[in-house]
Amino acid sequence: MFTDLKELPASLVQEMIVQRYIDDPLLIEGLKFDLRIYVLVTGAGQFDAFVCREGMARFCTQPYEAPKKENYKDFFRHLTNYSINKHSEEYKESYEENGQMSDPNQNTKRTLTSCLASLAA
Repeated sequence: MFTDLKELPASLVQEMIVQRYIDDPLLIEGLKFDLRIYVLVTGAGQFDAFVCREGMARFCTQPYEAPKKENYKDFFRHLTNYSINKHSEEYKESYEENGQMSDPNQNTKRTLTSCLASLAA
């Protein structure tokens, strides 16, 4: 993460995706999250779109704090990427060691249904 494009190392300037940070994100249980809603689009001109009944929500593993110079590189707090958060000590798998499904409302990756129920509550 960076706060100014001048901070981006020249060696990284290639094809890339840059996202703008949302200053005041919606939180669940104090955690930042993103939603994955899957849509199948058929055709090019006249087309149909089918929205999957289920999606996914990915959560940070550390409680959100507004970004400051002291914490903006705390990726577990600001980024929802699975590839980052799976390395956190707070990461919660969907299945426990005994193979039983854990509480879907406490996992780091949750179903869209579970996430929407938390928002409704």
